Amino acid sequence: MWHFSGGYWKVGNVGADQITISDNRFKTSDTSNVIANSTAEFELALPGAVKSEIAAGKNIIAVAKARNGANLEALFDTSCMRIKMDSSKVYFNAVPKFNFINTNDLSYHHFVTNPKPNKVIPFVDPAYGYNIYSVFGNGYTARQINGWIDKNAPESMTNMPSGRIHPIMVKDSAGALKSGYKIMIDGQLKNSDGFSIGQGTFNNAGACGLHFEFPVEFIFFSAPATTSGGIDEPMDPATVDPVGTIPAPTSGCGDVIKWSDPEPHSYKHSPGCKTRKLADGTSQRYCPGHTCTHIHNYESSLTANVTLNPTTLKSGYGFTVSANTSISTKEIPNSGTCGTFRTKASVKTPVPPVAGEVQVGWVYKNETGSQKKTLPMQKISATSTTSTFQMPMNSLSPKKERKVYTAVELAGTTKKPVKHNVSIVLHGGGVPGVAEFCTTLVKQITINGNMYEDDHTSGV
Repeated sequence: MWHFSGGYWKVGNVGADQITISDNRFKTSDTSNVIANSTAEFELALPGAVKSEIAAGKNIIAVAKARNGANLEALFDTSCMRIKMDSSKVYFNAVPKFNFINTNDLSYHHFVTNPKPNKVIPFVDPAYGYNIYSVFGNGYTARQINGWIDKNAPESMTNMPSGRIHPIMVKDSAGALKSGYKIMIDGQLKNSDGFSIGQGTFNNAGACGLHFEFPVEFIFFSAPATTSGGIDEPMDPATVDPVGTIPAPTSGCGDVIKWSDPEPHSYKHSPGCKTRKLADGTSQRYCPGHTCTHIHNYESSLTANVTLNPTTLKSGYGFTVSANTSISTKEIPNSGTCGTFRTKASVKTPVPPVAGEVQVGWVYKNETGSQKKTLPMQKISATSTTSTFQMPMNSLSPKKERKVYTAVELAGTTKKPVKHNVSIVLHGGGVPGVAEFCTTLVKQITINGNMYEDDHTSGV
């Protein structure tokens, strides 16, 4: 969420880009909990186990729960939250709540005082996120830096992670940073001298942003047909069995991520030139400076492929799983108040997925233990745009093979082979502060008998 010269803050995430907060909202008596003026919409791929249950005709319900000790009612207006599902995705619609430190208690007006900024610049409650800034200077343009503040000790920088901006570091209403501090620019710590928040725009909250986090997970249950699910709905363990869980990334996820970087800058506007009288009676023509903001828009896309080997086997035996991902990023048309197109590399660096899981619809057991329905994959290589995964060594395998084992009771014979779904979920990475990547690829194996038909009876 960045500040715009029209006098409002606006969310930049896809699915929530109609949400704004007016500057006037921070002039009221209580600004600690601001309810959004529009709904945020996100969609997530269903786990493979959940898809299998749906395909089998089960009534599956989804329940949203807050994670990391958060309170769901503090994150969303739960009276209008909606969760829907189809055969492959869950759709989450909610009105977010933005948690700030009350601006009557603390804002930039308490740190920058002579003069104070024209706009009230609030602080995000550290329990729910942090402020972000677009920094300029020393040859660098529009580099995003995260902010930090301890609301219980606002003047203290004792526990601040290195490279962040504390409000005490801001020298004046122009946004210049004081010397003697370190800020993180392109992964390197730089001296703060010569840098500023924006280019003369900080006074009106320009180049200032707000990052909020919403730690939520979705738990899926197989339930009687009369159960509808919902928000923190109590479940009877005797009638409802959990069949899957999705930890939702704090800002949503997908295989395409879009985001924006603001670039405020000043220019001379010739049609707006004026003439003024000087003290000696002569006239002088001058062109007032204007500030406009380019909103540079970007799109990063994820491509993934998965290989199972073998794809036809007898039940009780195992198969390997490997996955490769790659991402590509491009700039898409600008928006903002400048009216011209400018090309600029994003200050954010997308990262390919960092984790993967294999989800199956069965539990495999042998004399040494059991294999769960969800199995983590192992990342074996990565570059700035690619990542590769394979299965770790399976502790149930006598030879420690990197395999997923099939349950002996899985349906399928030589005369009547049966196909079974295998879902591979790849996630994480993404664009910092915007969203994570996530995608689910569904493959199939064919069971054409069981291992007891062979001379040996142990999985390999």
